[in-house]
Amino acid sequence: MREVLGGHLLRQGKALVPTLVVTKRVKDGPNFKGDITSWTKVHKDLSRLLRDSNAAAVTTMLDYYGLPTDFPGMTTRPRGTPTERAAHVEEAMASVVGHTRFIPYL
Repeated sequence: MREVLGGHLLRQGKALVPTLVVTKRVKDGPNFKGDITSWTKVHKDLSRLLRDSNAAAVTTMLDYYGLPTDFPGMTTRPRGTPTERAAHVEEAMASVVGHTRFIPYL
């Protein structure tokens, strides 16, 4: 996927820099990445990435079916198709993050 998206964006003069969510930071040794366990951890990483003024946009590519229940919008999802329910969570995430350069994607 990185090759497809990266090539497309590079032709438009934008570089793709994929980052895995850090789920546990440790003082010595490598941090733990992947396996989303809470919104707090994701939100912390998104905030850190959005502080980089050189980033044109910050987005997510998360598995909707594996999201923890503490993600914005998860407990208030409407009835409807999976696409409609995921869109509700994306909108809630965008509202909580509150940054114009943030584009949620599930």
